[in-house]
Amino acid sequence: MNHHTAIRRFKDQWVESSDGQRISAMITGGGFAFGDIGKLPGASGVLNDIFIPYNQSKTIQFAQQALPQGTDNPLATGQIAFVGPAATELYLKALINANAITSPDARLLVINASITTTRYRRGVNEAWIWMINPKTSEERRVQLSLSKANEEDYAKIANQGLLSHFREIEDAKIAMAAIAVLMDDKKFAWLGEGETITDYTLNDDGTYDVADSPWIEGPTWVERRTMEASV
Repeated sequence: MNHHTAIRRFKDQWVESSDGQRISAMITGGGFAFGDIGKLPGASGVLNDIFIPYNQSKTIQFAQQALPQGTDNPLATGQIAFVGPAATELYLKALINANAITSPDARLLVINASITTTRYRRGVNEAWIWMINPKTSEERRVQLSLSKANEEDYAKIANQGLLSHFREIEDAKIAMAAIAVLMDDKKFAWLGEGETITDYTLNDDGTYDVADSPWIEGPTWVERRTMEASV
């Protein structure tokens, strides 16, 4: 199941099982393939809206919706990084407020990622995926940990003109992880060797408990089928 198949299957299953609930998503840094749902007929039965504040200033502007008027934005002051659990929590609160009046029952999804780009980064490749269902009070927070080339291998990939290819794969994996979370179905996940999806639980004091073991570990059957097809 590639991500195009996953998107189509997810759309059909969501329409059948969601009882009319639609998704409001905020996506930044990666996972934009999730928006491919909008290319399918009947997508209005799945999507309420998708916010994509890609530029840092736009991300800060979006996150400001989570804060009382006149409050300094911790992204703007450098108190928190743009990618990580603290920022993802801030984006989720902003998304809640953005939907509070017009769509209070929408399923809320935040995808906050850092993946392969046009320069080598020393940080990890990861995505933080937060989901809340206001109808049931269900909450889910996971970290998707993706593989990452070392600096030497990155240079080879760049010289071969393959950066876009690697980024597209990472982006698709993030979108499929988000779908797996929304559907609570491991079959949607696409993970390679050493890649994981791990649950985080928010405590009352703002700290997080991390699950003792991953919810899903790669390689998943999607990855194995991909590798077998390339042999």
